[in-house]
Formats: sequence, structure tokens, C-alpha cells
Amino acid sequence: EVSDETITVSYEQKSTRIGLGVFMQRYSGDSKSRMYYGLRYERDYYVTEQPSTTSAGAIIITASSPTIISPTIGVEYFILNNFSFAGEAAHHMISYDETVGDIITSIKIDYLLPHVVVRMYF
Repeated sequence: EVSDETITVSYEQKSTRIGLGVFMQRYSGDSKSRMYYGLRYERDYYVTEQPSTTSAGAIIITASSPTIISPTIGVEYFILNNFSFAGEAAHHMISYDETVGDIITSIKIDYLLPHVVVRMYF
């Protein structure tokens, strides 16, 4: 017998990110473009609450605080004095411990992330 009962599952996720970047820059001769390079350091704080699929009324809480270190290089072209387009590549190195109940899992992730950036300066 097939049941056509609908089950709705909801969960809540909270996150906060704090970061700092230190960059050097070099403008072209006509100041219409610049190359920049530096390092970003970020710390995320995540908490997810979701219902357990094995125990009625139980809540599974997942917590993690990834540290992200990203050497970055990019080139920016100024269309106007306060408006630019940029392309950059960041090498993200992420490490953290994820806690689900009493189980702690260590995770390390390493990847290259290209970006296209539009900036407006005030």
C-alpha cells in the first residue's frame, strides 16, 4: 500500500562571518587599472537545528566555526572614477571541526575560486 501522506520538515540555520583583508595594490601608468594582491582571513559561525528523522520530537544541532585563509590576486579596471569591474582569483583554505550531537568531525577543504566583481566607490 502506498501512502500519499505529506511530511513537512523545517530547520533553522544561523550564521555570522567576521573577516579581515590586507592588500597591496599597483596602479597602471594612466590610473585606469590596478593589480592587487593580498590575504583574507575569515571566521564563520554556523548553527543548524533540524528535527531528527529517527526520534519523534528530538532536535539535531550541528555547529561549526570554519577558519578561511585566502591568498588573493586580482585586476581592476575603472570605467569611471568611482565605478569598476574586476576579476580575481582566491585560493581558499578552510579547516574546521563540525559537531553533530556528541560526534566531532574534522574537515579541511582547499580550492581555487575565481570572481567577477563590480565595485562602486563613494
